[in-house]
Amino acid sequence: MAIYIKEDIGFIERLIAPPGVMRDVHYHDEYEIYYLEKGAVRYFIGSNIYLLDEGDMVFVPKNVFHKTDSSHSQC
Repeated sequence: MAIYIKEDIGFIERLIAPPGVMRDVHYHDEYEIYYLEKGAVRYFIGSNIYLLDEGDMVFVPKNVFHKTDSSHSQC
């Protein structure tokens, strides 16, 4: 699930996505809050790599490149 936030609007989108949906590097003009409901995933944010497990949440600043990779989630 990803939630995009505009500073003056609040929540603008809620996306429930299957694993592997964000495999391409991309960025947004909005902030992103990513909550992993189940499973495990590597989340690449800028030059950092985070290993997320069920129930973890990350904050992605606006205009920062990011992507996920669930193909090697057994780290």
